[in-house]
Amino acid sequence: MIDKGVSLAQSGRYEEAITSYDKALAINPNYVNALYNKGRALNNLGKYQEAITYYDKLLALVANDVDTLNNKGVAEASLKSDFKPVLLDGLNFNTGSYVFITAPINNDSANPDIKTPFDRALELKPNDTKILVNTGKYLADKLGKYEVAIVFFDRALKIDFNYVPAIVNKGGSLEKLGNHEGAQELFEKAKQLDPTYENKFILSPPKTSNALPSAI
Repeated sequence: MIDKGVSLAQSGRYEEAITSYDKALAINPNYVNALYNKGRALNNLGKYQEAITYYDKLLALVANDVDTLNNKGVAEASLKSDFKPVLLDGLNFNTGSYVFITAPINNDSANPDIKTPFDRALELKPNDTKILVNTGKYLADKLGKYEVAIVFFDRALKIDFNYVPAIVNKGGSLEKLGNHEGAQELFEKAKQLDPTYENKFILSPPKTSNALPSAI
């Protein structure tokens, strides 16, 4: 049932995939891969709040599943343009380490400490290129923190210098900062690497029936 659902989802047949996942969950409501894949399908359907419900059910069973944390971050970031991050344990953008934050949400200093929906996933897996890009994309698209966002795109590019999502999003931030020449150079490179790339938050891949949780 799970593998059939994954196959349907990969064909864009998300509603049918959910039916397969529901059959698996009717047998075992705590089947983590069914919970994960259903949340992912709901994400793809734009049903972000419902997706978060299933991710939370999974995280109650496997608290540090990185793929689930990333995908929940995508759902949270996609919910509304006015999504408000919570200042708790956030990133120190100079060091990349986690620090306790007491500053207000509207702190606009040169080195702001702001929590994004991807911080826990990034703490657990700091060299995951998609999580790095999702973090940077959130900072740029939702908070307008373009210079800080570029730090994360550059970290992803140090791992994979041809990673198209990082190239495109770094170009977008450079464009917003007025560096049109640098942005255009990156856009041209991205176009050569993947002319069909669609710029959006990046979901972690689906999990087949024999896949293990990505817990750390």
